[in-house]
Amino acid sequence: MNIDELVRATRPRTSAGWAGSAEGRRVLDGVAAAPADRAARVKTGRTRRPALRIALAAGLPAAALTAAVAVFLAGGTGTGTTPPRAEGTPSLGVDVTTAASAAPAPRTARQFFLVAAERIEAGTATSGRYWVLAKENAQPLRVGPATRPYHIRYGMERAYWDNMSTAYAGAARKRFAGAAPITAEDVAAWQADGSPTRWVVIEGKLVLTPDPGPWRPMPGRPAPRGSEKQTHALPTYELAGGQVTLAQLNALPAEPQALRRTLSGMLGRSEVQIATDHALFVAAQQLVSDLPVSPRVRAAAYRVLAEVKGATVLGTVQDQHGRTGTAVGFVRKDDGGRWYQTRLIVDLTTGKALAEEIWDLGAGRRPAATGTLRSSDLVVRAEFTDEDPPAVN
Repeated sequence: MNIDELVRATRPRTSAGWAGSAEGRRVLDGVAAAPADRAARVKTGRTRRPALRIALAAGLPAAALTAAVAVFLAGGTGTGTTPPRAEGTPSLGVDVTTAASAAPAPRTARQFFLVAAERIEAGTATSGRYWVLAKENAQPLRVGPATRPYHIRYGMERAYWDNMSTAYAGAARKRFAGAAPITAEDVAAWQADGSPTRWVVIEGKLVLTPDPGPWRPMPGRPAPRGSEKQTHALPTYELAGGQVTLAQLNALPAEPQALRRTLSGMLGRSEVQIATDHALFVAAQQLVSDLPVSPRVRAAAYRVLAEVKGATVLGTVQDQHGRTGTAVGFVRKDDGGRWYQTRLIVDLTTGKALAEEIWDLGAGRRPAATGTLRSSDLVVRAEFTDEDPPAVN
């Protein structure tokens, strides 16, 4: 008896060829990837941030790098080069919980995203007075003697407390997250340099230490157009090449195909994005990691990702905080002819996103098998809560 006959025997109304159909493959992949005691609960739904702008710090003249860091410190979006973090690298002092993934390794990206959808749908809070998003963006800076330079990881953490009521009264803050050597080679060069705990960079304009700095207030998210005062308006969020309100996020469909059509339509109307598979990958990635949507919509975004062509399972990895997860990557070539991989790291025991990374895979005819980590965005916290925002002086 083949699989179609088996399916028809257990589900008489199932049409012939069901196992070879898109829905059949989706269900069977989910069953194959799920633990035995949960296989019966695999969801059968169908399933996908604007593309990240890559600004490489390496090789920039001092003036340009100074400007980039100034934007970074002021609260803008920062991306830069970040080599991989080696085991044993000094921590950045950020208090995060290590998430060890005990889920079996999926064999395909479809299996990966279907399992993540099931887990995120089952285990997260659906609402709260605030949506809290804390993320750390990091880039490397070259330090040390000219004869043996090395890179340290320079991170900034930003935390938003967005009020989910009609009167916006949220809070936002930022801090320097600490600096430390990155790779094993960097650690060796740092030790040869006398293991300093203070680095003066950007032509003496910035002093870095391993310890996190104090929290400082910063402007909250932008208010919708036409709002007289930001303090009396709900914030807007970036999604699929445009800005959306909380009401628009709440209206997103939880059915995967409908969500894909919505995201594709937004990309098609965007003035800054092109509606490609990679853009759809990044838009759905933003829904699963950044935005205040329901667990059902987050799960639908994972199921959209399951149908995006070009994603590949990369196996078990550690993010830049040493947390263990499973990574999926999407490779594309930029306008300058270099290959880049957008990587999403997920804790498959919960379905929560741990980090988003950009890897440089070279400028050859084909992407290199290994590359250099260029930027990382680590999800420190992303959840609904009834807690009051912390006071920031």
